Formats: sequence, C-alpha cells, structure tokens
Amino acid sequence: MAAVMRAGAAMWRDDDPTPRYAIYRLIHKGLRGFMADTLLRVGRMDVNDDCERAETIEQLRGLLGMCTTHLEHENAFVHPAIEKMQAGRQPRTAHDHVAHVVAIRTLGHQLAQFESASPERRALLAQELYLDLSNFVAENFEHMVLEETENHAALVRNYTDAELHGIEQSIRASLTPQDTGTAMRWMLPHVNAGERAAMLTGMKHGAPAEVFNRVLALAGEVLSQRDFYKLQQALA
Repeated sequence: MAAVMRAGAAMWRDDDPTPRYAIYRLIHKGLRGFMADTLLRVGRMDVNDDCERAETIEQLRGLLGMCTTHLEHENAFVHPAIEKMQAGRQPRTAHDHVAHVVAIRTLGHQLAQFESASPERRALLAQELYLDLSNFVAENFEHMVLEETENHAALVRNYTDAELHGIEQSIRASLTPQDTGTAMRWMLPHVNAGERAAMLTGMKHGAPAEVFNRVLALAGEVLSQRDFYKLQQALA
C-alpha cells in the first residue's frame, strides 16, 4: 500500500526545479494533527472521569468547528479559482465537501447525545462516536491528499505564486481571531522546522508586533524545547 501511495503522489510531481507555493500544505498539516490527536483522545477517554470527558468533548467540538470553517473557506475562495480555469467544472473535492457537511452535523449530533447521556450509556455512545470519527478522519486524510495533488496541480498551472498568496490572504482576512488562534495552535507543532521558521519570519516582518509576539508565545507553549530553540535561532 505504501508503494502505491508514493507512486500516486509522484504522478503529480512538477519537473520544474523551482518549488511552487502550496496553498494547502500548512493548514492541512495542522488539520491532520488536530484530527489524529482528537481521534486518539476519544479512543482513550475515561468516560467516567468528568474532567477528562469534558476536555475531550471540548476538543472534538473545536475540531468539528475548524473543519466546518476550513471547508467553507475552500468553497468560497479556492474552488471558485479552480472552476474559473476549468470552464466552470467543479473539482472532484467539491462533491466530497457536500458529504463532509453531513458528516460534521452527524458527529455533532452524536457528540451532543454523548454529552447528555446517562452514566450507563456513556461507554456505548463513546465507542460509536470513536468509530464514526475514525471513518471521518480516514476519509478526510484521503481527501486532503487529492487536494494537495490534483487541486494543487490545477492551481499552479493557472496561477502565479503571487496570485495564490492573494487567495490565501483573502482567506486569512475572513478568519475570526478565534479561528486564527485555533489554526496556529495546531499548525505550529505539526509543520516542519523550515516551514515554521518561514511562517514566523513572514509574520515578524509583515504582521503587527503584538500579533507576532502572541504567536511566538503560543509557539513556546505548544512546541518541544528543541523545536522552539530552532525557531528562536531562525528568527534571530
């Protein structure tokens, strides 16, 4: 299976040695980290520990919220850019998004049922939630690969890096402070050192000082000591 997956990704490799801007890459790494961590947390949750149960519910609710926001932004900004260059033909991922909306609503309903369940029903509902969340995460992992290969190829074939940055800036401008904070909390520990340094260097030179300092403080909270040291050296 791994060999097939590598071959699949390699099919979309651009022979041009100049790397192109990948609009999906960083946010998808954050989403993968958020999804994986939340799935594992639901799986190991002690349903009779009130504090642990409440924290897990809060995290899963936050994940569903971020998934909804991310989906809406792709629908509003990224898919129209692809459709514009494909004579109005929607990318394949647009059809996935319709199913994702239903899945997010279903998981939200299951979460509410679990939250209000009697003690004797918690274990059963938690297991059902875990299995359905597993399916959701698995499907989203495949979906994000399609976006980072097929959709990415369509974008870089038709737009300059400056234009792709413009699309991303439009998305950022539509985010609430809470949306931005959640995205940064999960991107920072799940991108690599070079990506993290480039992201924070850009903020250091382009964002208000208070915004940069807030993100740097968050990095100090969520990164390992080794990773934070690397970031500090890169920003020096």
